[in-house]
Amino acid sequence: MRALSALTGAYWTRLLSLAKSCAAGSRPAARSLTQPQRLILPVCLALAFFTGNALADVATEERIRLLGENILANPDQQLVYIQLAVAYSDNQQPQRALEVLETAKPLGPAVNTAYARGIVLYRMAEFEKARSSFDAYLAAYPEHMGSLEYRARLLRDSGEFE
Repeated sequence: MRALSALTGAYWTRLLSLAKSCAAGSRPAARSLTQPQRLILPVCLALAFFTGNALADVATEERIRLLGENILANPDQQLVYIQLAVAYSDNQQPQRALEVLETAKPLGPAVNTAYARGIVLYRMAEFEKARSSFDAYLAAYPEHMGSLEYRARLLRDSGEFE
């Protein structure tokens, strides 16, 4: 019974993924559907729409769990801590994300945490602090597109540039 449940869950997860791709206009995804799948596509689209956030939360929690396990196996890898902080931020836990970034700072160049810190602070609408984080990262990596984009967003959102 458990195997059948897992198989059915995997099947529905694939259908939901395909439905989201089709809704986004992906022709290859639409062509890969079988005739029975095409028949239930409207139901899958509705499920994808109504359960999208719930599925994202489950995926983010799983990502947090896996990154935590990775940190236990590799406690000195700064990048894994940064990835964990971003996952916490994605899971609406910004304070936890900032704590993890503080833990990551001494594990490598401190500037490496600045971009993720900037993202977390931007999401918290702490625009001045986010700006200083992005500025620090851009000082080390002046052409980093993500930092440039977030910095432009925060200037727009803070009303400094329209």
